[in-house]
Amino acid sequence: MNNKDEIESKIIIEININNNNELLYKLNKISTQLEMTLSEIIEKSIIKLSNDIEFVRSLRS
Repeated sequence: MNNKDEIESKIIIEININNNNELLYKLNKISTQLEMTLSEIIEKSIIKLSNDIEFVRSLRS
C-alpha cells in the first residue's frame, strides 16, 4: 500500500475517571515503566489487537 492508498484515522479513547480510576492508574504506571506516552502505548496496543484479530480470522479460513 502506498501513501496515496493509506487511510488516516483518529481514535479517541475516553476514560471516565470516576468509574475507571484503577484503569487510569494502570495505564499511567505502564507509561512510566516503559517511558512512553499514553498515546504511544494505546497506539501500539491497538495495532497488536488488530494483528491478533487478523491472525484469528486467518485460522478460521
